[in-house]
Amino acid sequence: MTSTATVSTAETEHSIAQQLGRSRSALLSYLLKLNKCIDATHDDLVQALAQRFNELLVDYVSYGHFRFLDVCTPEAHHLAAIDKSTQLALRFSDKYTTSEQISLAKIKTDLEALAFALEVRFEIEDEVVASIAA
Repeated sequence: MTSTATVSTAETEHSIAQQLGRSRSALLSYLLKLNKCIDATHDDLVQALAQRFNELLVDYVSYGHFRFLDVCTPEAHHLAAIDKSTQLALRFSDKYTTSEQISLAKIKTDLEALAFALEVRFEIEDEVVASIAA
């Protein structure tokens, strides 16, 4: 017989994995849209997409710190990488949540660096969730 605590933990982990997946999908969708608009030099659309992307980005990293890390306990080096990606994401958001005109060349460079950091973070999160489920 399975204990209630075990079932609750498994349900919570499953719920976290699902939420991460949904949040990632939305985040990646906007990242791709933003990148495409940058390449096409649609300045006004870049401005609007950057605002929405930043909202999703901050929601994602906040969820990571306030929910994912509350349930999952990554190793120290994983935690350091997650923290590094969080700091990079917050700096990106602060820089590009603005009413000022965004430099397409600068946001392109910063977006590429952010995308790499997020890729590493996604891999770590997946590994941590998989290790808990095992």
